Amino acid sequence: FEKLLRPFNLNFEFYSCTRQGLDRVLEQRPNLLILDYWMPDMNGREIIVTLSEHYIFQTTSIVLCTSHNLEPMEKMEFMTLGFEKILSKPISKKDIHDLIEEYFPNKLLKSA
Repeated sequence: FEKLLRPFNLNFEFYSCTRQGLDRVLEQRPNLLILDYWMPDMNGREIIVTLSEHYIFQTTSIVLCTSHNLEPMEKMEFMTLGFEKILSKPISKKDIHDLIEEYFPNKLLKSA
């Protein structure tokens, strides 16, 4: 994922510890959060509920990444929880390009 983001002029961080990542997101309030659904300590549903309790949607757009083939009702439920977009794994270069184009259009000038 980092390799796909590197060509863009973006500041980004990755966390393998869910709690540490959650604390950092609440502190930093990034423009965009790309969240894997299955994580070691919490799942995407638990994290997005926690984030919503802290009014994160006022400052941060949240995108869900999952390798699971979601049914339409599951997708609707996730969107209702607050995910703005759902990306299916594996994530392609085009997926990242489209995401950057949507959320950071001025950063495409720096892409390779």
